[in-house]
Amino acid sequence: MDNLHLYHELEALLRNDSKYCMDDGALIKAKIVEDALNLQPDLLKYILSHAELKDNFFSEVSETLVFDKVKFQQFVINKSFLPDSHTAYKNKIGLTDQEGRFISESREVIHN
Repeated sequence: MDNLHLYHELEALLRNDSKYCMDDGALIKAKIVEDALNLQPDLLKYILSHAELKDNFFSEVSETLVFDKVKFQQFVINKSFLPDSHTAYKNKIGLTDQEGRFISESREVIHN
């Protein structure tokens, strides 16, 4: 299977989870890579649920599936995958909340 097809399959799969999408629907590469490197179970389940993605990013070793997180990371950070997507940092540095919004841009007030 060619990479372009895999890109589209992965993109469609991840758009079903709001933690990987910005409000405008663009996917957040940084969050996807972070979850892959941390072996986040939800992300791994998404990949395992799709036969072609599973075959591309998992190997069987002694009857155990092993996720190739380095290969997945290189695949996701490739410019061909989501060329117009946002990163969690939008080319600037700052802390974000769990939904990827910058804390410095928040209008919420916390009282002690």
